[in-house]
Amino acid sequence: MNQVNIFSKRALSLKVNRFLLILAILGLFKGMSANASTGTATGNADWNVGSTWSYSTGLRLPNCADTLVIPSAYTVTVNNQNDYTACSSPMIIYVSGILQFSNGNKLDLPCGSIVYILAGGTVKKSTAGGGSSTLISICGTVEWKAGDGPLSGIDTLGTVGSLPIDLISFEGKQNKRSVQLDWITATDINNSYFTIEKSSNGTEFFEIGKVKGAGNSTYALSYMYVDNSPYTGVSYYRLKQTDYDGRNETFPPVAVKYMKSNANSLEVSLLKNPFSSDLNISINSEERGLVEVKLFDLEGKQVYRSIDKLSENNLVNVHGLSKIISGIYFLQVSTEKECSAMVRVVKMN
Repeated sequence: MNQVNIFSKRALSLKVNRFLLILAILGLFKGMSANASTGTATGNADWNVGSTWSYSTGLRLPNCADTLVIPSAYTVTVNNQNDYTACSSPMIIYVSGILQFSNGNKLDLPCGSIVYILAGGTVKKSTAGGGSSTLISICGTVEWKAGDGPLSGIDTLGTVGSLPIDLISFEGKQNKRSVQLDWITATDINNSYFTIEKSSNGTEFFEIGKVKGAGNSTYALSYMYVDNSPYTGVSYYRLKQTDYDGRNETFPPVAVKYMKSNANSLEVSLLKNPFSSDLNISINSEERGLVEVKLFDLEGKQVYRSIDKLSENNLVNVHGLSKIISGIYFLQVSTEKECSAMVRVVKMN
């Protein structure tokens, strides 16, 4: 017998106004890259030399929306005045080694950018002396200058938001023989990846997959994951987002119904709905034999099961349901050839 899925959908509330605003301004940035890339320093080198930074696509100079990583063994020196303030997406810098500035040079970073100075990391001037012309600024505000002296980790330059992403929606639906999960983010800051978790009871979750994050983006972005091995019955899915320094946020789950497709599905109707103690079920089927009847509550818990014989007039009479509490249920009817159907019923006293 097939176990037929029960549907209970709980979507996150849409942040409609903000989403519409983002969609309205998309045209202002058309043609500019919204997706980040991560560049890692390859050794002790100059910020403004392409061979300093290794990306998945090769060696190149830092650009808008990039995430830059300086490992603990390396020193990267800024020998130019770098102005990235025209970028529409923030830049993220992780300093585990040394980020130093020669006299009078600087990094002017776009709005929303963050410099994470991790344990063992240092931001400093490469030579003695201070001053205010050697600096890091974010969105026009000086966050560090040489006159402040060396800055060692753990510390942060820039404002870190409460969440690395702004989640607009997270929904799931059956797509033939799979469950498709779709979610939309309004902004991504430092977004490394999403973990997709699944549960059969809404309490105990385990990981089923990962989706790469966009890194840094001020654009509305759509993500998708397909579960090709869905549970029958109610399945619960939730997202866990992880940023580049390992911090994460877990979002509330959604419940999804998956019903195994069958060309020989039944047509089921009730002679009385709502019902009180008995169910009289009419089944349009050429089969003759035993019929399994199950009732599930809205959380997918089975509250009743019986096996009855299909009568000559294609009826199944189910008795003894008076002790079931009032409410909304899902009635599953299955035949011996694994044909099945699901209808919504209401129990009243």
